[in-house]
Amino acid sequence: MGRGVEGCGVTRYVVEQYNYMNNSGYDVKVFSTKDKNWGRKKSHELVVEEIKNDELLSLKQRLVGYDVVFIHSVPSTGHSDECQNNFLELIKSIDCFKVFIQNDHLKASMNRNSFMWETVEECDLVYAHSLGSYFSETFNTKYNNPLAQLMNPTDIELVQFNGLGMDFKPLEKYKKKFHEKKRRFTYIGRFARFKHPDRVIELQEHLSKYAIITELRGIEKSIGAKYLIYDNPIVVEGEKYNNPDDLSVAHVYGPYKRSEALEELSESMFGCNFFELASEYYGGHMEYASIEPIAVGTVPVFSKHWGENVVHPEIGERFIDIEKSGVYVGPENYEESAELMFEISNSETLYNEYVDTSTEVFSIFDERCIKRVISNVEDKISLDK
Repeated sequence: MGRGVEGCGVTRYVVEQYNYMNNSGYDVKVFSTKDKNWGRKKSHELVVEEIKNDELLSLKQRLVGYDVVFIHSVPSTGHSDECQNNFLELIKSIDCFKVFIQNDHLKASMNRNSFMWETVEECDLVYAHSLGSYFSETFNTKYNNPLAQLMNPTDIELVQFNGLGMDFKPLEKYKKKFHEKKRRFTYIGRFARFKHPDRVIELQEHLSKYAIITELRGIEKSIGAKYLIYDNPIVVEGEKYNNPDDLSVAHVYGPYKRSEALEELSESMFGCNFFELASEYYGGHMEYASIEPIAVGTVPVFSKHWGENVVHPEIGERFIDIEKSGVYVGPENYEESAELMFEISNSETLYNEYVDTSTEVFSIFDERCIKRVISNVEDKISLDK
């Protein structure tokens, strides 16, 4: 991880991949740069060795004998020059099969990556969430057209993820019975505009009419979060508030340790993350913060736009068209969605139907997704040999 242990979705993917490979008998190690100390660094439990900038180049010797190196992130332009330059030189010096994992969604995020394309050019295989995204279109312009192949011949292959993959089993311990649940709507995830925490704020007045508590967990004190939440008069920062059941406000809690957040989430009836992008950016992607509410046994609440534009790969239907797979919310249907959540919260039978259906429907995003990536890489390596 060239960017370090950020504690976000990239880190979660590394955790899930490490756990799957380690449990499957692979000899696997995780390394990250130590140039930056991220605030969410300890959010996830991860076996990782952090490497100082002046030790990056010598890491090559420790990788001799490994069959493949996965590159999950590169340093940002905000990292030190020493970190940026040494990381690229390290990648260039590695002789084995290299896989680049592109987890950034937006152009602005990619523009903050240091030597991203130089790193890609050193790799054999690249994974992206969508073949219609900015990254994939730029990749094809650079490498997959006749002129590019003439000027700079390459056989780098671009492949689309079909889900990142998460092991549901360790989260089963968090599940609660209907009567143990709070009538509560919980957003989990860091502040990011494409996750739309603003919709939670807007939903609060609709949900409060039906005695459903609204809360957001994981909102860090970024500039964007400040303008949306800390300056918003209807919001009270939950950790400083002595009445977490107050219906008149949306309760806001800061960055969390994942295990503690999952316990809180499991006590809520509804869990959400309004991940939403332009439709061509989705591919088959689903955020970890959208999967976790399902895995701990809440009724999931999704972006309506996402549900309308992503198709279940096995059933062949849009997710929004699969009955009782979740509640799908957009700015145009707040009241309708609040009414549906009220109906669900008043019926144990209906509630359990939503929980059971969503668990079955979204089980396609379990660790089998990681297995497909590993199997594909193994096939590529065996062909090269």
